[in-house]
Amino acid sequence: MMKRKYTVLLSIALIAFVALFTVSCGGGGGDDKGKITPENPVNPTKTGNQMTAFSFKRASNSGNLYSDAKAIFRSNEKLFYITVGETADLTKLVPTFTVSDGATVKINNTTIVSGSTATDFSAPTISMTVTSESGKSQTYYLIINKGNATYDNYIYALMRDYSIPGVSIAISQNEKIIYQQGYGYANTSSRERVTPIHLFRLASCSKAQTSLCIFRLYEDGKLTMDSKVFGDDGILKDLFNEDTEPFVDGVKDITVENLLYHNTGWNVEAIFDTYGTPYYNKTLDQRIDYLVHHQAFAYSRGSTYSYSNISYCILGRIIEVLSGKSYEDYLRETVALAGVTDMWCSKTTLAEKRENEVVYYPQNGTTGYQNNMSIVGACGNLCTTPTSLVTLMCAQDYGTVVPDILKPETLDILYTVSSNYKYYAHGWRRNHSFYTNWASYHGGNLAGVGTLMIRGKKGVNIAIVCNSRSYTDVGGNSFDTALYVAAGNILATLGN
Repeated sequence: MMKRKYTVLLSIALIAFVALFTVSCGGGGGDDKGKITPENPVNPTKTGNQMTAFSFKRASNSGNLYSDAKAIFRSNEKLFYITVGETADLTKLVPTFTVSDGATVKINNTTIVSGSTATDFSAPTISMTVTSESGKSQTYYLIINKGNATYDNYIYALMRDYSIPGVSIAISQNEKIIYQQGYGYANTSSRERVTPIHLFRLASCSKAQTSLCIFRLYEDGKLTMDSKVFGDDGILKDLFNEDTEPFVDGVKDITVENLLYHNTGWNVEAIFDTYGTPYYNKTLDQRIDYLVHHQAFAYSRGSTYSYSNISYCILGRIIEVLSGKSYEDYLRETVALAGVTDMWCSKTTLAEKRENEVVYYPQNGTTGYQNNMSIVGACGNLCTTPTSLVTLMCAQDYGTVVPDILKPETLDILYTVSSNYKYYAHGWRRNHSFYTNWASYHGGNLAGVGTLMIRGKKGVNIAIVCNSRSYTDVGGNSFDTALYVAAGNILATLGN
């Protein structure tokens, strides 16, 4: 009995000693910080591997940076965007960053200390590994541009808010290109960076280029704004006629200008396929043929603006008939007058894209490679660079530095709005309700594509092209509104 009593007492003493030792090692006095409990199951100082901010401070980069540069973070991609000055030496920048307590950061397997380690950031994409004290790692990516941070930060915010992988912009002032910049990825899988020479689909910005071709034919005396399109006196009389069935009432009165103004009287989407419609899976000519023989007008001709993609596709057929060339060949011949050589008709599938064309990333359940681009044609299938778009705007602006493609009196007609809709001219939008210094502009919308080009009243022009678009509002703004705001903010810095 005595032996068992001593054994029990010894056990009690040992438990008390262990308990006392544990309290003293935990920080003393009942402090629960760092203890693993049901309320605090993980020690954050041991497992945290988050990077929440990244910048380059002027104070840490004396002689290399002339102002601080702060990154914009796209959290879902663990991607930081940042712009430094044009003269910065990317091979020896000192970064400043915020990470979880106790975490370490490595770039190219070298540990980097915030605010003190000079590092080579010249690679197209920088991979940064953040490792917690417990050994758990997470990778972040950094894309650095050299340029104007004021402009670039507007674009970075757009990309962050609407999940846009790649963007390209160009800006002109006094008919000279003053800024070109590529942002993000042309191809997210390979992490190929967007450059100013990457091609982007233009979507409906193509309409302005189709209009340019029409007005070149106008100056050559091949047509007038009052030229009839269908019927015995119509430009397309040999393609669409009444040999087998009559036209819908009013079709033979449609003019070239009705097509340009979107006021033919039709109110139908006949280009972008909807299953079950009579236009589904038909060729372009079959769609036009059905339209003129079966599609009744919703309005009287010339009375009402109703945005019409097929109207511009019909204009594309007019260009082919009057020029004797394909739409693409005549278009390329026309834009070459301004020195533009990289504008093409885009193809339908990813496998068909041009070597320097970006990949398109649809959102909200859309498909970026579903639309048959040969059908889309003159209403929205062109692809080029924003620099080429701005170059063309400089060749259509009444300026004297760059020769205009069209005569001033022709430009007067081109930019004249319809009498029944003051917001649309011949292939160009006018009179923006917010940005009164925009002389003319146009946007574009396709799955995986967002575009905007603006000709400013003070000789400042901009084009922005994106390889994705969101159909979800962020902060009450649609993607298109945000795109317009970003462009407007950039132009405002240049006095427009």
